[in-house]
Amino acid sequence: MPFDLGVRSGQRGEGRASSVPPDDYDVIQEGEIVGRIYRMKADRELLRWMIRLWAPPPGPSGGVSASLDEAMAAFRAKWDAQG
Repeated sequence: MPFDLGVRSGQRGEGRASSVPPDDYDVIQEGEIVGRIYRMKADRELLRWMIRLWAPPPGPSGGVSASLDEAMAAFRAKWDAQG
């Protein structure tokens, strides 16, 4: 059974939350940060997603999506596929 994943506005260390852009999210599972989704600076709107674990899953552990919803769905699919 897959774990519940949540997304919250990113906080890169204590006292640095104000410097985190608004489109920067931590992916949370059981209180631990397991990934990140953030808006890339590009010619078009893109969101980069990645799984961050001590031992990354086999194959690509991230990708690029056109929207936050697509990025969350792609993250979830990769997360579920890793078992």
